Amino acid sequence: MSILRQLGTVVSFAACCLIATAAVAERLPLDVIPLHYQLTLAPDFTTTSFDGDLTIDLRVDKATNKIVLNAVDLEVYDAIVLLPYDRTLTPTVSTDPPHQTVTFTTPRKLSQGTIKLQLRYGGRLNSELRGFYLSRANGKKYAITQFEATDARRAFPCFDEPAVKASFTIAAVVDEHDTAISNGPLLSDTPGPKAGKHTLKFSTTQKMPSYLAALAVGDFACVEGGADSIPIRVCTTPDRRQLGRFALDAAENVLRFYNHYFSIRYPFRKLDLVAVPDFDAGAMENTGAIFFREQDLLLDEATATQANQVTVASVIAHEIAHQWFGDLVTMRWWDDLWLNEGFATWMASKPLVAWKPQWHAELADIAETGRVMDLDTLRSARAIRTTLTTPAEIDEAFDAFAYSKAGAILRMVESDVGADAFRAGVNAYLRAHAYGSATSEDFWNELARTSGRPADRVMARFIDQSGVPVVSVASGCDGTDRTVVDLAQRRFAVEAPSRPVAGGGWQIPIGLRSIDDRSASTSTTPLLLSAARQTATIPGCAPLIFANAGARGYYRVSYTAGVVSRLAAVARERLTPAERLRLIDDEWALARAGTHGPGDYLGLVGALAGDATPEVLEEAADGLAFLHDRVVADNDRAMFEGWVRTTFAPVLASLGWSPAADDSGDRLRLRAVVLGIVGEIGRDPEVATKARQMLTAHLDGSLRLDPSLLEVVIRLAASGEGADLFARVQDAANTAPPAIQTAMRLALARGQDPTLVGRLLASTLSDEVRGQDVAPLLAVALENPSARNATWSFVTSRWAEVARKAGQGSALSVIAPAAGSFCDSESRDRVQKFFGAMSQGSRSLQLTLERIDACRDTRLRLAGRLKDWLTLTSAPTRQDDSERSSATAGRSPR
Repeated sequence: MSILRQLGTVVSFAACCLIATAAVAERLPLDVIPLHYQLTLAPDFTTTSFDGDLTIDLRVDKATNKIVLNAVDLEVYDAIVLLPYDRTLTPTVSTDPPHQTVTFTTPRKLSQGTIKLQLRYGGRLNSELRGFYLSRANGKKYAITQFEATDARRAFPCFDEPAVKASFTIAAVVDEHDTAISNGPLLSDTPGPKAGKHTLKFSTTQKMPSYLAALAVGDFACVEGGADSIPIRVCTTPDRRQLGRFALDAAENVLRFYNHYFSIRYPFRKLDLVAVPDFDAGAMENTGAIFFREQDLLLDEATATQANQVTVASVIAHEIAHQWFGDLVTMRWWDDLWLNEGFATWMASKPLVAWKPQWHAELADIAETGRVMDLDTLRSARAIRTTLTTPAEIDEAFDAFAYSKAGAILRMVESDVGADAFRAGVNAYLRAHAYGSATSEDFWNELARTSGRPADRVMARFIDQSGVPVVSVASGCDGTDRTVVDLAQRRFAVEAPSRPVAGGGWQIPIGLRSIDDRSASTSTTPLLLSAARQTATIPGCAPLIFANAGARGYYRVSYTAGVVSRLAAVARERLTPAERLRLIDDEWALARAGTHGPGDYLGLVGALAGDATPEVLEEAADGLAFLHDRVVADNDRAMFEGWVRTTFAPVLASLGWSPAADDSGDRLRLRAVVLGIVGEIGRDPEVATKARQMLTAHLDGSLRLDPSLLEVVIRLAASGEGADLFARVQDAANTAPPAIQTAMRLALARGQDPTLVGRLLASTLSDEVRGQDVAPLLAVALENPSARNATWSFVTSRWAEVARKAGQGSALSVIAPAAGSFCDSESRDRVQKFFGAMSQGSRSLQLTLERIDACRDTRLRLAGRLKDWLTLTSAPTRQDDSERSSATAGRSPR
């Protein structure tokens, strides 16, 4: 399942369900296990309900008179047990809502062997975007399934546990003008069973867990293609059919890549990618029938930016990877969710790098790693593998640790053992557990066996222990043409960066890059840091050491005084884009912790201001925005903004406002990033004025604004003095393609006029905005410092309406983490009071509160030092060696 990407840290790193539930998951006894489900679902849009006919072929492994299944909000009408030789038993039916089970008790014990359980039952098409739910688009109704993690039980009684796999034969009875899509290819389409209906039957699936079963009913139209003899369709509402062509191209390329990478070719008979009108997750990897949010699958190539294309292709690659990681091989229990989500996250960039290398998808992985490391410094951060019991705990585990941290650990270990050995280990693992289930140990033991490297020891510590290490590095030549490198590992934390790690630390694969700042020569030395302190010797005298070669390691690096400025001076020539990104992210983390001064960080930013890699400047922009919005004192803000303008305005001037015909995707994206830095952080009034003029001309039709600039121009133009313009953008967004609509609304949510943003907030409860989009919009507005208080008032005063439209679970899982953008104790108390009762001590709420604490402490720690540095940059005659100014990093002081 894909986590929404468009919200950055709001969703990607805190999308954990905070909703409290009375249900406690009880593992089924499994004296009886399923072999095959034969399921017919008949949705009724008039009554918003559905009927089900279900026959489960069962194997009785231990004599019993009870068959216990999971079920929620279902009413069983009839039940019968079919025994061998045409004998039957009529069981009594009892439900246990707190444990989400239904029990069928037979009048005598069932002997070992095979039997059948036949049921007729019914349920409601809910409005909660889970189970079997109701959706609407273009005046028509749709019935959609979303079963992960524990919601298949809302559509049919089942063994709703990931390791309990069975085959499925699914059929749907639907209105005569509707169609249906399921896991298997369509086998038959026959009229009836009554007037105005027809029955679609799909081919039997391979063995899979219940959460991967799927059905979408409604008016769908598809574009068709294929790859390696596998038919591929992209399906959506008929009015948006042509918007699926890019996704079809992406899916074909991704599938070909995976068929080459894996020793097991695509394991299912067809692949449908379906954009459903309302969907809570970004996408869901149902076997052979992946369901998506529209903006994560559909785009208009004439108006889409490269960023839009990358988002769609990335989500597609993630979900198709799941067809191997999760669908072919499934984790045995949700404790090992990372075997699904971490693998898909690690794998997703590989086909994109092969297909579109100019996208530099690998850099997005590095940036994502930095963001999850920030979250991993908090005290409430969980280990990747933790014990999960209740449905609420399982839902909460779909977080940054299962996705981004696990993906980062896999990239680190792949780099350590070598790509070929890692690939061999992955394929051995898949072959050993195909159509079955596996544990963490199954994977890393296989990898250690095939690679001959201690991958098992490395992974066990990173998977089973929370936190991120910081590696302190000191190096020097020993006078015999050798470089001695002293390394020490500690657990990194903003409040105490040097505190020891419980249990003795990590086994960390380190890549030491030797850099000669007098020539272009570099070399890399690998080592395993397995002790608290360790010394390595490198041949040759290396003036500089960069201690995370390729930026593949899941650790931060702290260099000794003076090394950062020397690295900054050669970074653009001697470090790769990934390494520059990691250097600037590490330095920002160390500045927040108070280990290094803000001048070290800003000096590095100044040295990299002209970097041609947009991801590097995006990373810089995040730190600059934090300093501007949360750290710098009001009296010093003009001085800070002046430094930003002085540093980046020349870069903007060199790029210009108008894209050239031969501009690369990187240059288009870079222009938008720098424009945002100068206009939003530097608060350049001329930039805001020009943005309003350009947006007005674009809406009038006298100027075609390049798609790469649309979002940032809207953000700048929405900074104030433009109520009419704001309203015109809102109107334009209502008719825009999905990806552009999302971008336009999120840009408005970041506007600087809280009154205008308030109009957008009000629209979230109108028919203009779909329920699935309410929480993301409110979350972005809550992160906007100009509109944060107004948004908080709106959310808290109208919570009942927000929760009803967005769904209580979605509202809590997206909006509550966004409240972590507050930066003061009073707001922290308000957040705790408001969400505390609903979350009942959830780990996600604790992470949110800790983010507020960390921001508050960072502001107190840095505000004075930042003022001192800004003052020094305004007085070139004075220089403070302890707070190196931007001059030491190759820039002249202002």
